[in-house]
Amino acid sequence: MKFGRKLRRFFRRTRRIWPSPDRKQAAAEREVIHRGLDYIEYLDRLHLALNPASYVEIGVYVGESLAKARCAAVAIDPDIKLRGETLAARSETHIFQMTSDHFFEGQDLRRIFPAGVDLAFIDGMHLFEYALRDFINLERFARPQGLIAIHDCCPLNAEMALREWNAEARVVREWANWWTGDIWKLLPILRQYRPELEIFVLDTPPSGLVLVNGLDPASTVLSDRYAEIVTAFSMDLDEGRLLRFRQEFPTLDSRGAFSPEALCRRLRAPESPARPPTA
Repeated sequence: MKFGRKLRRFFRRTRRIWPSPDRKQAAAEREVIHRGLDYIEYLDRLHLALNPASYVEIGVYVGESLAKARCAAVAIDPDIKLRGETLAARSETHIFQMTSDHFFEGQDLRRIFPAGVDLAFIDGMHLFEYALRDFINLERFARPQGLIAIHDCCPLNAEMALREWNAEARVVREWANWWTGDIWKLLPILRQYRPELEIFVLDTPPSGLVLVNGLDPASTVLSDRYAEIVTAFSMDLDEGRLLRFRQEFPTLDSRGAFSPEALCRRLRAPESPARPPTA
């Protein structure tokens, strides 16, 4: 119980310093690296192109991305403060105001989605071990052609990727209020431990969007080796490592060849694997 209260206070503290969703503010700074569709617009068009029957979102808060889901949805967040017409696009929304760890400990997604999950979005706690657990838990309920989207894997600089939010100490003041945490680590983790997965790293402002395909609900590799992975990936991201990271995981054009519509066509092509190009 005390752990849950601490997490809720952490979410409230970090979200108070997170900028309001003004897409035009600091647009030039955000697009220095990521020049594609805004991630909310990408998710909106992905819902339209993919037309999923089931959707799970971890990290909801005001519901900006949840509002784009037109199908039955599960929303998980310990500090939900929905705004606007978040629930208007669909007739069925299951809201769980708790951490994702607590949700998966006590709930069974199969009771809500017996056929599995078509699309999921991870945008919760900005620490890689939390996001890794979210991925492990979501994959167990994924449909064979399901997708898992992950936000904040592509920080603009190393300061943004520290494990603690540190706006006052930032050298680059333009991005002082942006914090991705070390979610970037999921990319090398998935490449190393699950090389069979198809991973698309998209150039969506402000901090990238990753789509993972080829999911295997029966896989236990990540859960079996979870402790090993957390220990192995305890490093921070400095500017040199960030440069190597960008070289190893180049972003794809979210406006063109890897737009939501083009990506869905690739995924549905019966004879052409959707695997993105490698650097």
